[in-house]
Amino acid sequence: MNKNFFLLLLATAITTTSCKVVNTLYPISENENDFLFKKELIGKWKELKDTAGYIHVDTVMGSDKKLYMATIISPNEKNKSIMDTTNFRVRLAQIDKLYFIDCQLNLESSFPQRADDYEGWLIVRHFVYQIVFDTDDRVEIIYPDPDKLLQLIDEKKIHLSYYNIAKDNYLILNKPSELQAALKKSQQYNSFLYKDKDTLMRIK
Repeated sequence: MNKNFFLLLLATAITTTSCKVVNTLYPISENENDFLFKKELIGKWKELKDTAGYIHVDTVMGSDKKLYMATIISPNEKNKSIMDTTNFRVRLAQIDKLYFIDCQLNLESSFPQRADDYEGWLIVRHFVYQIVFDTDDRVEIIYPDPDKLLQLIDEKKIHLSYYNIAKDNYLILNKPSELQAALKKSQQYNSFLYKDKDTLMRIK
């Protein structure tokens, strides 16, 4: 499976339940004032390690104009000459001095690519990733290792609750305030938990 197809703005995974990603039942915040607008996100992005597709962030919506619409355009797994399109709603939040993106599949314009994807659409999940703005034309997406996160939860080093939906498919159940507290706590385990990152460059 091509991991980069499931990266959300900025990079993320959602369309198949077999992919191991960290996903939550609740958003990172339910307070509109916690979300930010940074014009640096607007544009067309390509992931350096996967040049086959790209991510287009081209719309800011919502009453507060802080809701980004991100479209992932990637070759179809079975027919590389066909491009698949998946749309996400993206919000940007700042917790302490770090930026995080909260991504959610846009059900109004996205549909499962395969019949066995439907099960994963029964719960509309959120995906939370750390984002670092290196320059105006370069960002890094840093995402936690799901197995290591579960290990920290089971060892009670990070206080979160989760439910196993199926093998390699689980859902974090905590509400926004608890999610934010866990994100702050997770920085103590940065080298253990956050080993994977992807670099996105703006396409001119």
